[in-house]
Amino acid sequence: MKYFFFFILMIVASNFIPRIGFEVFHFQTEYKEFEGLVTPAKGASLKSLEVVFEDFKSSHPQHKDLSLCRTFKKPWWKFWKWGAYLFNPVWKYPYCERN
Repeated sequence: MKYFFFFILMIVASNFIPRIGFEVFHFQTEYKEFEGLVTPAKGASLKSLEVVFEDFKSSHPQHKDLSLCRTFKKPWWKFWKWGAYLFNPVWKYPYCERN
């Protein structure tokens, strides 16, 4: 029983350790009219991608109904990322296959 609690404690603790990684998140529209990358370690934030996407939609009126989706899955076995899956807005976008 103590091993079970130790395991749970390790899962919870691993979600509070700050990540120092170079993750790159790829976003696109369903039929690839627009693509963009989010690289937080290099200063390319999700907010800047959203601004560029809104500019794209305003300059291309035929694409005004497009929406972004992420092209990366949530690997649930990576328990140390569960906190990010819940709280990082990158994971709030729907998933679509990368074309």
